[in-house]
Amino acid sequence: MSQLAFFLGAEIGLLEAPLHPGTPVGLAFWLLLALGAAVQGVIRLRGRTVLARWGFPALLAAGLLGCDIACQCITGWDLLLPLLAYFALLWLLAGGFLVNLFHFLRNILLKRV
Repeated sequence: MSQLAFFLGAEIGLLEAPLHPGTPVGLAFWLLLALGAAVQGVIRLRGRTVLARWGFPALLAAGLLGCDIACQCITGWDLLLPLLAYFALLWLLAGGFLVNLFHFLRNILLKRV
C-alpha cells in the first residue's frame, strides 16, 4: 500500500527533526532551513520581478512533487533516498517561504506607518 511521502516521513520521525537539534537529522533541518532562507534572500535582493522572487520556491515545489511520485512507485529500501530528498526540499522550501513572509509583512508595516 502506497502512502504520500509526507506521511511516510512522519512515520520514521522526520517531522520531529526541529525538536532535536543535537541529532544529525535535527542539525540537517536547521542547516537546510537557513540555506533556503539565504538563497531566497539573495534572490530577493537581486531579482525584482515576480518570476525571480517565486522561481526558487516553484522549483522546490516541483521537486517535492517529483519525490512524492517517486515514493508512490518505489518500494523497499530504495524508498529512503526520495523520502530524504523530499524532506530536504521541504525544509529548503520552508526557509524560502519564511523570507517571503518576512518581506511581505515588512512591506505591509512600512506602508501603514
